[in-house]
Amino acid sequence: TPRVSIKESTATVTVGQTVALTIDGIYPPSTTITWSSGTQAKATVSTTGVVTGVAAGSSVITASITVGGTSYTDTCTVTVESAQT
Repeated sequence: TPRVSIKESTATVTVGQTVALTIDGIYPPSTTITWSSGTQAKATVSTTGVVTGVAAGSSVITASITVGGTSYTDTCTVTVESAQT
């Protein structure tokens, strides 16, 4: 059975900084991983799983794949902390 999982179940990033999430999964090599951020006002995520902190708060980052018409997903809760002044 294909599966996708984000190795980090939670992560923390500072506003203006980035943190890379890593995928651990079993799926065909040609599979495209789609990343999304539940709250883009707090954190954004690139097509390669690099999360950028936007504002203090938190966002649920989702990685998803589709294999044979079935979707598989996993999530990581990212906490965004204010930059220290």
